[in-house]
Amino acid sequence: MSVTARLSPPPAEAVDVVVANVPPGRRIEQLTLIDTQGIRHSAASLVPVSATEGGATTRPIFGIGASGGSSSGIKPRLTLGWNIARSGPSRTSRRVEARVPIPAPSAYLATSKRWRVEVSFTEIDGEIRTLGFPIASP
Repeated sequence: MSVTARLSPPPAEAVDVVVANVPPGRRIEQLTLIDTQGIRHSAASLVPVSATEGGATTRPIFGIGASGGSSSGIKPRLTLGWNIARSGPSRTSRRVEARVPIPAPSAYLATSKRWRVEVSFTEIDGEIRTLGFPIASP
C-alpha cells in the first residue's frame, strides 16, 4: 500500500490524497489531515476505485473493407473478431482517493512541512491500524 498526498491545484484549498495498491480484504476507513497543533481534519468522502489490468481482451474487433476492381465490381466485406493475443492472468488494482479541505490555506503554506496525513484502515482479520505519511511540498 502506498500513499501520496499533494496540495490541490490552485486555488490550493485542499490536500489530495491517493492510497494505492490497497490489498484485497483491507478497508480504508478514514483519511485525516493533521495540522501543526495536532488538530485533525477528516476527508468528507472516500472514493474507492478499482481497475482490472492484463488478461485477455473482451472487446470485439470490427473490420470493414472492400475488394475488386472496375471489371469485377466492388465486393464489400465486414469482419468481426476478438483479439486473443493478450492472454494471461488479470490483476485488479484498488485505490482510494480523497480531498481533505485545508481550514486555513495561508497557514498551511507557511508550515506545510509539519503537516501530515493519517490513514486508518481495517485489516482482513478485523485489526484496525493507522499509519502517518508526509505531504509533498507545495
